[in-house]
Amino acid sequence: MSAQEYESIIKGKDEEINSLNEKVDSLQQQLDAVLKLLKTGKSEKRKKSPKDSDIEKPPRKSPKAGSIPPVRKPISDHLEREVEHYKLEIPGAHFLGTEVSEYRKIYPERMVVRQIIRYKYKLPNGDIVIADFPPDIVLPKSGADASLIAYLLIGKFDDHLPWDRQIKILARETGESLAPSTVINWFNNVSRLMLPLFEEAVKMALEAGYLQMDESPIQVLDGEKPGSSHRGYMWVRHVPESGLVVFDYAKGRGKQIPKDLLKKLPDFLQTDGYAAYDQFGQIPDINLLACWAHVRRKFDAALKNHRKKAQIALDLIGRLYALETKAKEEQFSPEQILKMRKSDSIKILEELKSWALNEQKDALPRSLIGKAINYMLNLWDRLITFTQDPQLHPDNNLIENLIRPLALGKKNFLFAGSHAAAQNIAMYYSFFGTCKANGINPSKWLEDVLRRINNHSISKIRELLPLNENLAANPQWL
Repeated sequence: MSAQEYESIIKGKDEEINSLNEKVDSLQQQLDAVLKLLKTGKSEKRKKSPKDSDIEKPPRKSPKAGSIPPVRKPISDHLEREVEHYKLEIPGAHFLGTEVSEYRKIYPERMVVRQIIRYKYKLPNGDIVIADFPPDIVLPKSGADASLIAYLLIGKFDDHLPWDRQIKILARETGESLAPSTVINWFNNVSRLMLPLFEEAVKMALEAGYLQMDESPIQVLDGEKPGSSHRGYMWVRHVPESGLVVFDYAKGRGKQIPKDLLKKLPDFLQTDGYAAYDQFGQIPDINLLACWAHVRRKFDAALKNHRKKAQIALDLIGRLYALETKAKEEQFSPEQILKMRKSDSIKILEELKSWALNEQKDALPRSLIGKAINYMLNLWDRLITFTQDPQLHPDNNLIENLIRPLALGKKNFLFAGSHAAAQNIAMYYSFFGTCKANGINPSKWLEDVLRRINNHSISKIRELLPLNENLAANPQWL
């Protein structure tokens, strides 16, 4: 056998071994995924049918003309009444009587009835007038005080409790039973009132110079296909400078959606490696950032089969984060952060890239270590953008933390009842995410805003957003 024939045989064997190694890696990944499912018990959990009671239902259609309008259930007599009197001082007016309105008011451990007594008068010319409702009544004909509506919305979107579960808790603790349709009507009516505030948040997000963006799936009942659900997406924007958070619902995940949402482009846009964001890389005036946390997870996944190589990458990434931690703990100035990144961070990044390029030559593309290396190198220019400006973050962890409540909510209410309901859900996650990012108590903020929203000037609506810039005028939000 000649040397050339021998080398040919060896080359063929090497190719066969590489192919088998790729298959082993692929099978190992599949096995790990199955074992993870078995360990967490997810494989045994059934998906609830869209008929289950905890689905976010769409609003009922309005009754047809001529039909008998629904009668609101009276508020229970056993609840304590807090009575408020509203009179008018009109010369010559003759007192006729009163109009009594009642609203369920919630305290942390009890429910009372806020009884509004408005006095009626007959004027000398025969006209009848009645004192106005107090300005803090959010839904005058609802029978619900702002405190109760805030309590229910916080329970739904911050504590992740479905409507039916909250209704049962209230009945047990207060003796007052609420109809699910009543609660959903309150939700829909208040959502319409809060919409201008949400639109102002969207406007602010478009003004941002630095924006983080991510997306997460949500199941939505499909009105066109009764009994089935549609996989929609929550698209999330976060402004690190102000802590503003904006969730938007869309039916899909195509590249046109982020294009529509970003009608005005920021100077810096930070995302994961999803291809829908690649289109912005072709625009000269925008700088794309990637996420080092995503890179780190790729190498974490490769530890099991490629421990030595993966650990080298993780150690270098760890050194990168150690610098960021030091800057935060020692309260570096922006100038100090930029200097650190331009010197120390760049040295680590150069070492990491050199190592990755060398390892890429021998790493199987379909292996976990090969995938991690290729993922990092493909996004390299975006991954080092954070060194250009001290205000930029190395990862998208801030926005991912803000998306976690959505994941918890999906485990409890499972479905949005319609595409419109999904957008309402997006609005409340926007508000409460912004509260969290700004250290504001969402319950105190929401009740206060509900009491003011009807009478607040639309031109000054931005004053009601739960941002640090508005805290000085609203210390009651803390």
